Order: sequence, then C-alpha cells, then structure tokens
Amino acid sequence: MKQFNTNHVVRLLGVVSQGDPTLVIMELMANGDLKGYLRRHRPDYENGNEPSPQPPTLRQIYQMAIEIADGMAYLSAKKFVHRDLAARNCMVADDLTVKIGDFGMTRD
Repeated sequence: MKQFNTNHVVRLLGVVSQGDPTLVIMELMANGDLKGYLRRHRPDYENGNEPSPQPPTLRQIYQMAIEIADGMAYLSAKKFVHRDLAARNCMVADDLTVKIGDFGMTRD
C-alpha cells in the first residue's frame, strides 16, 4: 500500500510493528466513511437539537462516484483486487474528496 500514489486511494503514512497490536497510520479523512456521511446528511436525519446538515448535491454525488471509479481503476492497474468495495470502505475528506480504504481483503 505504501507504493500507492493517487488522489483516490487512502494513503498509508506508516506502520508501527514493534509491540502488540501492530499500528497502521493512515491519512486523516475527517468526514469518516461514505456510508456514515450519507446517513448523517439525509434530510430526515435526527441530530438532537441541531439542524440536519445539507445533503450532497447531485453534482457532488456524481463527483464522488467518479472518484471511487478512479480509485478502483488505479488499484486494477496496479494488479490489486479490493474484494470489498462498499460505502463503509470509502472515506470522505473535509473537501468531500472520496478515497478507497480498508484493504483487509485486498489481493495482488
């Protein structure tokens, strides 16, 4: 994963393998996974006394789909198979950039 160099795959920053458990340091994706992001931005989302955040526009949703496809195409070109593409495994940054993450089932 360290050799991945694209804007649509979560970057691996480092690994600490001394001690137990092994720690993996990934880039921060402040909005969490895409599944949670979309649920939090539903018009009917209950958020206590706070108003619901604005749902993403159609243009933003298309852009997210394009970024996911680009990330998967990159992995395919590198001969990696993700095997578990799902909204829970796509991460959303502050600027709404979406990146492929969770490589627990990746194969090369």
